[in-house]
Amino acid sequence: GTKLEKKDLNVYFDLDNTYSLSDEEWTIPQKKGKIVITSKKLDSTVTEEEFLVFRVTHKIPQHGLDYHDEMLLNISTEDFVSFTKGCYLGQEPISKVYNRSKPTWKLVVREEDSCTEEERQKMTSKVTNPATGRMMGFVFVSNKSSLD
Repeated sequence: GTKLEKKDLNVYFDLDNTYSLSDEEWTIPQKKGKIVITSKKLDSTVTEEEFLVFRVTHKIPQHGLDYHDEMLLNISTEDFVSFTKGCYLGQEPISKVYNRSKPTWKLVVREEDSCTEEERQKMTSKVTNPATGRMMGFVFVSNKSSLD
């Protein structure tokens, strides 16, 4: 039979891809940076605010904060869905929505002053854009008016 073994592991986000892996460590590439899975306790190299700026600037939403039960196509087709890979769990509904229509809502990063009042109230992960000094964050917008 199969034996399951519990491991005490920690998960970190390497923002600049500089972490060197040792034995018994793994990484998961992201659109910017990588996730590191290790048994080591690593010190943070950035503040929570700096990490928030990184996430929002690079359009990396956090499940449970920026989205909850939304369909994957509402979040980011380009980053999380493969239409060339073979069979995978959930492929049929994703493919049907993608090919026959499009999701009603889409998660985007917007600057707060370009949002409607309703969008401002629903905006998550709000942070000041270091380039413009304007508040920005994640917000679901109608896919008809989406301005990535």
